[in-house]
Parts: sequence; C-alpha cells; structure tokens
Amino acid sequence: MVSLPDLRDLRLSELTEAAQGWAEVSNRARAARDEVVARMINPLRDTQRSEAAKGAYRQLDRLRNNFQYVHTEAGLVQAALNGLVEELTGPQRWLTQALQEAQAGGLTVHDDGSVSYPAYTPAEPGAEGEPPGIREGTTATGLFGEFERRKDAKNPYALKAREIADRIARSLEAASAADGMYAASMRKLKAESGLDIDQSTWRDVAGDQWFLQRAANDVLRDDIPRGKSPNERRVWWDKLTQEQRNQYLALYPEIIGNLDGIPSATRDEANRAYLPILIAKLQAVGDPSAATKIDGLLRIQQKLNEGSEPPMFLLAVSAEGNGRAAVAFNNPDTSQNVGVYVPGTNTRLDTSFVSGDLNRAKQIAVEAATVDPNTTTSTIAWLGYDTPQVRGPSWSAVGDVSGTELAEQAAPAFNSFMEGIGATSTYAGPNITAIGHSYGSLVIGEASQQRPGGIPSVDNIVLVGSPGVGVDDAADLRVPKGQVFVGSSDEDIITKLPSPDEQNLAAAAGLFGGRPDAERRIDLAGQVFDIGDDDIAFGKDPASKAFGAERFPTGPIGHSDYFTTEEGDDQVSGDHIAAIVAGHPERVPRIPLR
Repeated sequence: MVSLPDLRDLRLSELTEAAQGWAEVSNRARAARDEVVARMINPLRDTQRSEAAKGAYRQLDRLRNNFQYVHTEAGLVQAALNGLVEELTGPQRWLTQALQEAQAGGLTVHDDGSVSYPAYTPAEPGAEGEPPGIREGTTATGLFGEFERRKDAKNPYALKAREIADRIARSLEAASAADGMYAASMRKLKAESGLDIDQSTWRDVAGDQWFLQRAANDVLRDDIPRGKSPNERRVWWDKLTQEQRNQYLALYPEIIGNLDGIPSATRDEANRAYLPILIAKLQAVGDPSAATKIDGLLRIQQKLNEGSEPPMFLLAVSAEGNGRAAVAFNNPDTSQNVGVYVPGTNTRLDTSFVSGDLNRAKQIAVEAATVDPNTTTSTIAWLGYDTPQVRGPSWSAVGDVSGTELAEQAAPAFNSFMEGIGATSTYAGPNITAIGHSYGSLVIGEASQQRPGGIPSVDNIVLVGSPGVGVDDAADLRVPKGQVFVGSSDEDIITKLPSPDEQNLAAAAGLFGGRPDAERRIDLAGQVFDIGDDDIAFGKDPASKAFGAERFPTGPIGHSDYFTTEEGDDQVSGDHIAAIVAGHPERVPRIPLR
C-alpha cells in the first residue's frame, strides 16, 4: 500500500530520468546489433567460406540476437517506468491539491491520511432553543474509517475535512493500484544471468508485453487511431513526444508496424522487434500452416539480418490468413519514385515468397537505379491479402480462380496501404506506380473501383500476366490517359483464360477433364482460349484494342518471367517495368494491341 508520505514526497522526475536511461540502453543495444551485422557478420559472410567461418558466423548471429533481446527488454523497462509515471501523475496531483486546500482551510492532515478539524462555536443559538453547537476538534478518516455526520452537523470544518479525507484516500488507492501492477510487471522483466536467448525467451517477451499492456489497462492501445485514415494517423504520430513513441514501439510493435500512415523507418523498427516474437508465437501453435509461415518469416529475418543493397524495410508482417508481409527496397518515404508490386495466385507467406516475390521487387529497384541514377526508387512487395490457392496448372483449375471475392476483400487494405505511402512521403508529388501480376492485377482493378478517385496516390498502373482487372476500359482504372501499361506474352496462357460464358462452354463439352476427339478438342480450345475474342476471365483483355492501354514488349516468356531484367534487350519485360517505375515511360517501346 502506498502511504501518504510516499506519494507526497515521490519525485516523478527521477523515474522519468530512469526511463530515459533505459531508453539509452535500448538505443545502444540496437546500435550494437546493427554494428555486429554491418561490421562483422556481413564482411565475414561475403569473404569467408570455411567451417571455422561458419562457426564464427553462428556466434556472431547469437551476439546479434542477444543485442536484439536487450534492445527489446530495455525498451519494455522504459515503457514500464514511463507508464508508472503517467499513472502516478494524477494521484500525486490530487493529493497535492488536497493538502494545499487542507492547509488553507485550517485542517490538519496526518501521515495516515486522516484529517483533523478544529472546534466550532456558532455565533447564534441553534434552532428551537438548542444550545450553541460547541464541538471538540475531531478527525475524519475518509474511505478508511467512520465519520458521524450527524454529530458535527453544525461544524462547517467537519464536512470539508471529510471531503479532503475522501480525496486523499482515493489518490492513495489509485497510486497503490498502479504501483502494484507495475511492480509485478517489472519483476517479470528480470532476466537470469547467463540467459541463452532462444525461441522460448521470445515467447516470454510476448508475455512481458501482454503483462505491461494489462498494467496500463490498454489506455495506450485505445488511443491508437486504428479506425482513422493514414493521413490522420500520420498527424497523430507527429504530435507524440519521443517518449510516447518509444512506449508505443515497446508495448505495441505489432500494431504500430502494420499501421498505414506511420513513417516507414518506424514501421520497420517495430516489425523487426516484433518478428522474433511472432515466430515464437507460431512455434507454440505447431500446425502445418504455422510451420509454413515460420519458414517464410525465418527467411525474411535472415535477409534482414544479412542486410542488402538496396536496404530492406519491413513495412508489415502478421500471421493473419495465409500470412501478411510488405517489404520495401529503399525507404519509400524518401524516394522520389515508388513501385508497389501485388503478387497473384498461389502466393503466401512462405519461402517462395521470399526467394521469388521479394527478389522481383529488388530487381526492379536495382534496374530503376540504372534507368535514372539521379533519383531514388523504392519498390515494395505487398502481400496484404489471401491470394487464391490452386493446385495443378492454373488453366485446368480456372473454376477455382475465376471468383473476384478475394480481390474485393483485398482492395480496402491495398487502398489504405497506398494512401499511407502518399501520407508519409517527404516529396510533394512522388511518382507512384501500382504493379499487378496475375490475380494481383485484379486486386488493383477492384481497388480502383472502391474509391471515387481511384487508388490513392497512384499515378501509373502496370499489369502483367493479367487475366483481366474487372473493368473493360483502361480509363476506368482512374489514372491519366496513357498511364496504364500492359505486359502480356502470347505464350502466357493465363492472359487468355476463358470468360465465364466460355468456361460454361468448356464444361459442357468436357474439355476440362473429358476426352473429346482431337479435332473437336482443337475447335473447342480455339473458342475457349479467346481466339478472336476480347473477353477473358475478368473482363476485357488488358492487352486488347478494346481495353485501350499501352502495351510493351515482353518476348516469348512464361507466366512467372515478367520481372526478369537484362541490360540492352528491348524485349525484356522487367526493364520496361523498371523504366515506368523510375518515371521514364518514354523509354519504353510500344507494340500493337491484340
């Protein structure tokens, strides 16, 4: 129980200074972690291949992990101290005000919280001849004792003493509750000497975060503007003090890291801190879906720890659905050009996403720097939705991918993310390109229809390997005329998927799964795969004259090869995507539309 002298004499400034000290410990641990990676791990990895080097690498990675743990836990200690200061500020202020009023009113406050008041002699006799109400001085003990109001009804000091005693009692009660909760939280943050940091340790960190959140009664969580727009969130974040920001990052990294409108460097910091905690949580689940996500997250963690050029920024990560992640190469906030790539069917948070989709985004960023060395370009792989998951060749499973429901569900999240990119940019008018591959192109199409002005912040749209985007005219995508670009290989069967009517024809004829004679199969194939027809699975073929986009050459490539880059070849699709993203569409050759 917090006593009156404890609360009265407490110097909150000393707790604040202690919190700042722990913040410095946290910051130094983070800097040491980065130094271990930049000056030790990366040079060793790049130059040495021996068994001894591998052993040294493992030890250095352990050191990096230890610094990450210190950074996280010290941040939690800082958050606990700041939270305690915030919780005690009110009760101490209430107590101080009560003590000042008591002194001014001639009352005496004792260290146990009781209040004594003086005797009072009325100037006139009481009603109906009652003698003057002379009373001996007595004590009001507030919430912790009894008080006979009737006895001192004639003494005006008595009621004031009772009011003061009640206020003192409430301030001590509130201070004691906060002290008890935060004391328990601080005890949980104690680490044993020689602790070996493993996944069970990170699960403990998750428990520490939960306990501190509970201690704070989730007041901070309630203040996070999750229901606001990205622009409003940016304003909210900018108004916070650095101490408040640190507290949010320590207690709620999973929310701050995934909140559109928060600066990219901050989201990256939050998500890097949350990543080992998320992995530990999934390991405790232990089902096949969790194992798949763990594999992908471990690969992302490895890439982040290794470092890259251009530098990586982890803008989103969660275990929702089939997994969520957004990874940027170069900081989009400080880049004049930004390209956001939306992958399609069969993408999920696994090792293929890291080796395939992240590499595609990185290739475009690297090539964009070649296109225009005088500007900075950031490219982002955005897996912010559950893509269709099909087995076997996509054309044989067309019935499984022909629905628009997943794209419609993805569109609000994509629009929010793109609005966030615009909100945090340091440029007045950054050049922003949305890139949709396969089913991802349908996500872009649906997103363009869900807001009157189209996708927020987007200047250009690139569609590659598209089975249609849900609209029949490039103008319906709501970017300026001539700024919708299409890469569609004649060898890519996904760009010729049948329309719903043609699917019905195929099903009736038994083309999918049936065995018609060869001549009939050829005839049906000609009808089903849109020979002489602009309609495909999700509307007009984006590469058709009827759609009206700008078509660039791709060469005879397959469905997964649109992002390949190769210097000096005007048929290489990835080079053209990079030129558009870098703000130089005039360098992209055009070819006839279908």
